[in-house]
Amino acid sequence: MALAEYMSHLGTEDTEGFSQAVSTLSDEAWKFALQFSPYQKIETILDNLEGLFDALREEFINLSSYHSGMSAALDIQADSNTSYEREYKKTASSLITFSALYATYVDLCFRIRDLCKLKNSKPYSRAIQKAIKDFSEPMGFMKDLRNFLLHYSIPKFSHSVQLDGAKREYLLINSADIACSGFKWKADTRNYLYRNKKIDVISLCEKVVKGVRRSIDFHRKVSERVLKKEKNAHDFYKYQRKRHEFFSQSVTDFGALIKRPTPLHRRLLEAEFVANVLNSSLTDEEASDLLKNYPNRFKILPQPVLAELNLELENLIKSRKLIPDSGMYFSGK
Repeated sequence: MALAEYMSHLGTEDTEGFSQAVSTLSDEAWKFALQFSPYQKIETILDNLEGLFDALREEFINLSSYHSGMSAALDIQADSNTSYEREYKKTASSLITFSALYATYVDLCFRIRDLCKLKNSKPYSRAIQKAIKDFSEPMGFMKDLRNFLLHYSIPKFSHSVQLDGAKREYLLINSADIACSGFKWKADTRNYLYRNKKIDVISLCEKVVKGVRRSIDFHRKVSERVLKKEKNAHDFYKYQRKRHEFFSQSVTDFGALIKRPTPLHRRLLEAEFVANVLNSSLTDEEASDLLKNYPNRFKILPQPVLAELNLELENLIKSRKLIPDSGMYFSGK
């Protein structure tokens, strides 16, 4: 509990003591203690958003597949329309699932906004609208459509084929039917319906998926910027735990410590030179330019070697941290 309290107050001063305390914890105890780190909630939500995005994209693929099934059933033109009805029901069910996933995404974004204390922030509102400006109307409509599907009814779909040099198929919703259904649409959504007499469901969902991707990236950057102190402390805690786990594994498997291929940058650059650059006051961009250009100052390195070297150095710059090294402990000793 002492370690949990230390992390809840964003403690980072006692590097040696923290490293020692971390070495005494089991995996379960560490996971419990990490929950008290303020940024852990944000990180968990961001991870959930990534998983939700994968599910949303997969459901969009399913929706497109069921729409293709409707098209194939119409092309067959059998006496019975059983196949078409089956694919129609699958399409409707997929749209409901898609909208439910989208509603969950909205709730998670609101949680990040609230944890960052940006609920009434006008700059945040402007920034998120700018980030998703190409997709804001379809995303706003999808949010209202979820409530329509949940509390009112499922709109009727129509299948349309357009031949303008290439065959194009559409899954359409008649805007007038749902606009005049008696459901209370928000003003922006109603304007969207008036401007679009027919709404192509596949195109709509594709724009929503792209907008969600942008929004998740935006909220990740916002949380890292607004909660910078909390993020840095959280990274420090995880760094010390990973460091402990690495050396613990190295004790039981010494090969994990020594049987590793030597990175290219260690063969081309002196370790002291690299350390001096990384610990200098140079910006990441300046440090990157210096480390990349110095090994090839005589222009003799082949392109494949340069590409591999640049990739290693980019990862090295990304991992550049101002976290002091501490002693290594096992079970607190």
